[in-house]
Amino acid sequence: MSGTTAFFRILLLVIVCNYMGLGVLNAQNNWTFSLSVITKDLETKKQLSGAQLIIIDKNTNARIHSALSSAEQQIKLNLEPEKDYILRISKDGYVNKNISVSTKNVPFNDKSTPSYIFEVTTDIFTEEPDEDYSAFRSAFGMILYNQTKKDFVWMPNEDAKKKEEELKNRRKAKRNNEENNEKKDLKETGKKQLDNLNKNKSESIKKAIENDERRR
Repeated sequence: MSGTTAFFRILLLVIVCNYMGLGVLNAQNNWTFSLSVITKDLETKKQLSGAQLIIIDKNTNARIHSALSSAEQQIKLNLEPEKDYILRISKDGYVNKNISVSTKNVPFNDKSTPSYIFEVTTDIFTEEPDEDYSAFRSAFGMILYNQTKKDFVWMPNEDAKKKEEELKNRRKAKRNNEENNEKKDLKETGKKQLDNLNKNKSESIKKAIENDERRR
């Protein structure tokens, strides 16, 4: 093989490799996966504003995106293929919630499915004293691509889901107990006020009778 022929073969190989790499890059650039996030209060179910939504690269621990939730609209976060992420939701006075997100095994070079949007509604709950939140440090679930369904699916963490439901029920019982005690206190206060009113009325009548007798 002559030096000229070898040079042209190497040059052709470089061109082909660059062309293929460019094709993959363009496919990745055209392909989009978006999380559309809504954040709500677990107990009131009201949509929250001001909660911080952070996307973290699971392998490098680097922060990829950061945004604030809105009470009026969804927040859209774009991710890249072949990555593992953590979606972290945090707000002052609330317990952090983590969700795993994987864009691996996605056919991003398939032009028939150039993009995906996964809607995420996250319920976060207020932090209160004397409660154990250790069960909520791990991810509440995972969003990943299902090759059979050819779409992203939600895989819940059943243990965290159970713990959250238990906490929700405990708090509901606590709120009901507080409301009942408040009603009881109001009732007792009202009874005391009525007794005092009747007592004052009786004393006023008694004094009026005594004064009337003195005049006579």
